[in-house]
Amino acid sequence: MEEYTVRAVMEFGSSDQWSRDDEPPMVWPQVPVDMGPLRLDVSPNVDLYFAEMFGIDPEQTVHLTLDRNYPMSVFYLDTDLEMPDRQSPVALVDERFANFELLLRLFQPGDVSVRRHSFVNDNRLKVALWGHSIKPSVTTRYRRPAYPFSGVILSEFGEFFARYWDLLDSLDASVKLGLSRFNSSYERRDLEDRLIDLVIALEAPFNDDDPGSITYKIATRCAGWLHPPGEHRLSTFRFVKDAYRLRSDAVHARSKRRREPTKEELDRLESVVRACLLKFLDYQKLHGNTPTPAKLDEVMMEGLFGL
Repeated sequence: MEEYTVRAVMEFGSSDQWSRDDEPPMVWPQVPVDMGPLRLDVSPNVDLYFAEMFGIDPEQTVHLTLDRNYPMSVFYLDTDLEMPDRQSPVALVDERFANFELLLRLFQPGDVSVRRHSFVNDNRLKVALWGHSIKPSVTTRYRRPAYPFSGVILSEFGEFFARYWDLLDSLDASVKLGLSRFNSSYERRDLEDRLIDLVIALEAPFNDDDPGSITYKIATRCAGWLHPPGEHRLSTFRFVKDAYRLRSDAVHARSKRRREPTKEELDRLESVVRACLLKFLDYQKLHGNTPTPAKLDEVMMEGLFGL
């Protein structure tokens, strides 16, 4: 049996959330903190990271030493696992980090990602796993907002993590697909590719095999799932219909009416998808299953809200 510690880095795409006066060990007194099979801590290279970010005079940082076992970042994640000899831990550990990354993105909007950094075996030597690349960073053509991560937010995320982590492996396939596409939308370089992923994420738990307009069904079920009858439900219904039109234009390049989505439209669509998926997670936690599209239709026809 091989024992590994696998290390990943939390990356924040925007530096707007940091200031030159930040002192991570003081700002985040909770770390190190254990979350399920993962441990979050401040990187020992954090001072060098900030020095590079803010262009501090090298003479002021000459006393700092780089620890090559840890990433140049603010935070890093460790996870331990045991694997039978000659079996690769890559798939298991990538899924574990992907689920943590997904929860970070469901918790609040903002530019955050988790990248696997290195493997260390049981005698603390780095292990090179040939043929398995580390998840690359993505440079988007649009700007995401900063991802706030103060001490208070870290505490709130810990509660969020505890609520949902154990649910992720027991979800209906349709919700899993929605979550997967929501997460992959963060990795898309262009707005139209991000749009396609988000529409698929929205469609996955609401669609069925019955004939009829997919656009109308998804817009109706999504709006009814999120809001009671009234202005907000109607606004969401209209917005989702418009998002489907934009998606159709994106995949049919010859459309005469084609218009590229704006960042503001995509940010709103992301918030709608996030709210829908979180409600499915809450429903799963409460009832142990996922409501079918037919069930959603019946509830709306009865004038009910909040299954």
